[in-house]
Amino acid sequence: VPRVVKLLERVGVLSYAVIRDVSGKGDHGERRGDDLTDVQRTACVIVACPLDLENDLITKLRPLLVEYGGSVLVSDGKWFKGSE
Repeated sequence: VPRVVKLLERVGVLSYAVIRDVSGKGDHGERRGDDLTDVQRTACVIVACPLDLENDLITKLRPLLVEYGGSVLVSDGKWFKGSE
């Protein structure tokens, strides 16, 4: 996760959230959030960024995904803030 956060900041992403110890099921089977070692530990990183950062971010994330595993879901959305 620290490498991903550094990459996000280097690319110019200003808004993200990290959820550690995520449980779920995917291509590699079931993952538990309460693993006793760091070997199978999982995290979910949610990123909100302008569309113009998308390609650069995905290109730079790909080597980390190849090395450590993971996936990226890209979705369009609208940005709402309580102050507006």
